[in-house]
Amino acid sequence: MKRSGFIDYRYNIHTNCMEVFGNSDEVKICFVAAGTIAIKKDMNSIQYKQGEIFVLTPYDQLPLIKFTGVLIELSMNVLIFNRFAFYNIEHDKSVYSERHDFLKRHFLEVISQIKKQQWFDADVSVIKLINYVRMYNYYNPDDIKVLSPVIKQVLDYINVNYQQGLTLNDLAQQFYVNPSYLSRLFSKEMNITMGNYIKKFEIYKIALEMLITQTTEGFYEKYGYKNYSTYNKNFKSVFGVPPEQFLQDRKKLKVNDNRYKNFTELKNFCDGIETA
Repeated sequence: MKRSGFIDYRYNIHTNCMEVFGNSDEVKICFVAAGTIAIKKDMNSIQYKQGEIFVLTPYDQLPLIKFTGVLIELSMNVLIFNRFAFYNIEHDKSVYSERHDFLKRHFLEVISQIKKQQWFDADVSVIKLINYVRMYNYYNPDDIKVLSPVIKQVLDYINVNYQQGLTLNDLAQQFYVNPSYLSRLFSKEMNITMGNYIKKFEIYKIALEMLITQTTEGFYEKYGYKNYSTYNKNFKSVFGVPPEQFLQDRKKLKVNDNRYKNFTELKNFCDGIETA
């Protein structure tokens, strides 16, 4: 099933004796709903059982050999993953020991929202999922070899200084490159303009913090906006709604974290999804 809109991703459900191959330009987050999956690379084979989650990374051809069972796959272009993966994100040690179950709950929440066509919530959940994948080292975009060194340096700099009202000229001066060249290179490698990346990075930082703190108070001052009007305009340009409505909508649709507590519930949920 394809998703078209703010974020481009899709999911597929593979059943019984299928062969799925990793793509050189995609990140595939996979959940074994039933049976056993075997991934073969060179002469080695890795087994995944029901209830386990794994990630097929780009630029690494990993054929998924024949299996008997059910596999749910959430796929996105590597540029999409890069765009929404916050660089130098710190590990949340409080849930690190339970990271597999934690990731599975959020993965299935995404699939549930896609199935119900709750696109706004699915978009937010996909971005959170991308960063959980990043956080727990299932896949680390910092290791991608296709990014130019200067772009990785720019991304690291934005990650630390995004609250300072950065501009293209600021970054070009910081790294001693021509602004036009930096703009073209950034757009080519990240599939987004630098200005839009900085704005969306900042707004998603705000949104994630908002979801954690469950309040909308104080963010426009904290993030250096001169007035609420500009902050509200930028937030709406990314999410389509003002901050207050964004948080209220999320509160109404909040999912109990215990919903997918055990593998039986996980499998029952997966069995209820029609094959895409």
